[in-house]
Amino acid sequence: NSVSVKDGKKYRSNAKSYITEVRRISDALCAEHRLSIICTEKSEQVVRPYAQWLAEQNGAPTWKTPIQQDLDAAVAVALTWKQFLRILERKGYAFRFDRKHPTLILPGSGRTVRFKTLGMRYTPETLQRRILYPKPAHRAGKEQTPVRRRLLLSRKKPHRGRTGLRALYFSYLYKVGALPKKPRYISYAVREDIRKLDRRIEQAEFIFKNHIADRGQLAAIRQKAEDEIAVLIKQRQKLYRYEPKSPQIGVCTAQLKKLRHTVKLCRNIEIHSIEMEQRLQSARLEEQQKKEDPQKEARNRDNQKGR
Repeated sequence: NSVSVKDGKKYRSNAKSYITEVRRISDALCAEHRLSIICTEKSEQVVRPYAQWLAEQNGAPTWKTPIQQDLDAAVAVALTWKQFLRILERKGYAFRFDRKHPTLILPGSGRTVRFKTLGMRYTPETLQRRILYPKPAHRAGKEQTPVRRRLLLSRKKPHRGRTGLRALYFSYLYKVGALPKKPRYISYAVREDIRKLDRRIEQAEFIFKNHIADRGQLAAIRQKAEDEIAVLIKQRQKLYRYEPKSPQIGVCTAQLKKLRHTVKLCRNIEIHSIEMEQRLQSARLEEQQKKEDPQKEARNRDNQKGR
């Protein structure tokens, strides 16, 4: 009977009641009688067709396979989350992050699928961890490290005479692991800043594009942008007053947006470059301590043997 004789409440069958009640009772009965239990990933709180589950268990391709392959390929070459999304966008994918469950819109068909439906390795949180902390891929018994896309500024070998802010950003991005020949050990002093890597890359590209050597040149670029902003604001105010429908208003707004971004970049570079110098100093001290510790241990062992 669907109505309980104990409390008079009626059982209503739906996806939620099946997952939270019926499946739990079924698994408990199977475990009690030593029968097999279908174990699904925690992120996949949905009922899957048996044929799909069996194919996944046997390693056979399913409708998820090409999507997962595209995500894996993007993870392998992306250095940051933004790069990962741009790579997928070039393949025709789109995204919806403004809902409870982030959704991936497939190319061509426009069909939507939740990230979590693809498996625990493909939730946004897990994908971000895989991008930030890549692990070597094992294929056919051979260890292969995924080839990661590096910065445009890293295509050329760094010039030994580079000084000032350019040298600072080169050293810092090398320590973080964003440049070729990633260091064996990423110091904690700079590793905690790795989530801000998109900002650091943008700042570094701005510095190299404008050939900024020191904070004096940075201040000059910022001052020039602020002067241009003041002129454009006055020009736009006149247009609003005398020619409110003029298309030149949109042109001024676009220029103001670009100049304000430049001012913000200069301000952030000035602040963050000081923080980076401090972090690099801490990293050097940490590396020096790591080199000294084995030497101290070796001396202590020699002293103990001498006794």
